[in-house]
Amino acid sequence: MLNLASYGKVWYAIAMQKKAYQAQPDFAERLSAAGLRQVEAARKADISVFTLAHIASTRQRASSATANRIARVYAEAAGIDQAEALSLLFVELAAPERSPRPRGANGKYTKAAEEPGDDQ
Repeated sequence: MLNLASYGKVWYAIAMQKKAYQAQPDFAERLSAAGLRQVEAARKADISVFTLAHIASTRQRASSATANRIARVYAEAAGIDQAEALSLLFVELAAPERSPRPRGANGKYTKAAEEPGDDQ
């Protein structure tokens, strides 16, 4: 029988390693220079207009999948390859380093241990 609990742990681990992308300052200008309106680009990338607007205004980071969808649409309109489009439109952000929260003997979360020198 298939153990679905272990799959949940694997997918969670993969999700924690995903890359995030921040739009370049000239993101909106590049889209319009390629002849794309945000509405049209969002429709072709299969994302909502609100998501694209938030990414363009740097209120929201794009996941790897979303950034690649937008880059594909831009690449087709600008006549360049997708990797170049991705680097022109986005900056790849470093993956956040997260340490797991400590758990006690009964499995419940405990307070994080203080770092040495934190006494103020």
